[in-house]
Amino acid sequence: MMRSRKDIAAIAAVVLLSVVAAVVLTRLGPAPAADVARGSEEAFGRGLHRRELPPGIGPQRCLVNSVRRLTDEEAHALKYYR
Repeated sequence: MMRSRKDIAAIAAVVLLSVVAAVVLTRLGPAPAADVARGSEEAFGRGLHRRELPPGIGPQRCLVNSVRRLTDEEAHALKYYR
């Protein structure tokens, strides 16, 4: 089935308009935001090492200078808090 020049021009116009719309929406749209409930933050992490991104959970980084171990009472309270 041969398409007429008019049909081909219409298809080309639609494709061009789609590409222009995609570029404009990408440039002017909001920055991507990680929705942790739906998956991983891996695509949004910068400067992370592979060991800081275990599969299935968020980044494993300690952002404080000192860390202390929880007492048994604190761990028990935290378990029931979550």
